[in-house]
Amino acid sequence: MIKNIFKGWYKFLFKKRSQMAKDRLLVCSICPVRYKSLCTSCGCEIHAKAEIEEEECPKGYWIKIPGNYQQPGI
Repeated sequence: MIKNIFKGWYKFLFKKRSQMAKDRLLVCSICPVRYKSLCTSCGCEIHAKAEIEEEECPKGYWIKIPGNYQQPGI
């Protein structure tokens, strides 16, 4: 969604990194489909995408629980 792209970039550039994003980026740091700061599976910039709670990892590495979130090991 275009709205989420702008929202993610705004948060990435102007806000303090959320704990959710930190945890998601930790998962992304060892992901085999990551290339630099891009997800090669969906083409997104991961630092911006990780900030949006409604977004999901295309490979399913970010598993969301209502009101919370959880990442499995890769």
